[in-house]
Amino acid sequence: MIEVKVSTPEDAVRLAPLLREADRQELLAGSGEEPLEALINGIELSCCCMSAHIEGEIVGMFGVVPNREVLEDMGIPYGVVWFLGSDRATENPREFMRVSRMWLESFKENFFALGNLVDARNNVHIKWLKAMGFEFTNVHTNYGFKGKTFLEFILPCKEEAC
Repeated sequence: MIEVKVSTPEDAVRLAPLLREADRQELLAGSGEEPLEALINGIELSCCCMSAHIEGEIVGMFGVVPNREVLEDMGIPYGVVWFLGSDRATENPREFMRVSRMWLESFKENFFALGNLVDARNNVHIKWLKAMGFEFTNVHTNYGFKGKTFLEFILPCKEEAC
C-alpha cells in the first residue's frame, strides 16, 4: 500500500540515489540539475510537496509549483506538476493510479490548469500523463541543457480557480 506524507529534506536525501534512470536523464537534459538538487528545490518551491512510501521505503516525491509568470502575465493560477520516483513507485500500477488520481484532484482545486514538460524519451511518464487525462500541446525540440525533445502537457482544472 502506498502511504503519502508531507516531504522532508531527509526524504530527498533517501530518494535521490534511488531515482529511475529515465527520471535522472530527464532532469539532466531539462534543467541540468542532479537528483538531490531537484528534490530539494521541489520541496522549497512547491506549495504542496509530498512523498510516497511503500512498506516504509520512500519510492517517490511529487508536488505542484505555482507558475508566477503565468499568474502575472495571464492573471490565472497555473500549477507546474512534477513527479520523481524509484522503480518501486509503480510496482502496483492499480494502486499507483488510484493515489495519483486522488492527489491530482486535490491539486486541481487551486489552479486553473496543471502542466509541465516531459522528456520525450520518458515513456513511463508519458503513459501515466495520458492515463491521467493530460493533453499534449506542444513539442519543444532542442530543449534544455542537452538539447533533447520535450513534450508540453496540460490538464485544465476548472473555470475559476482560487
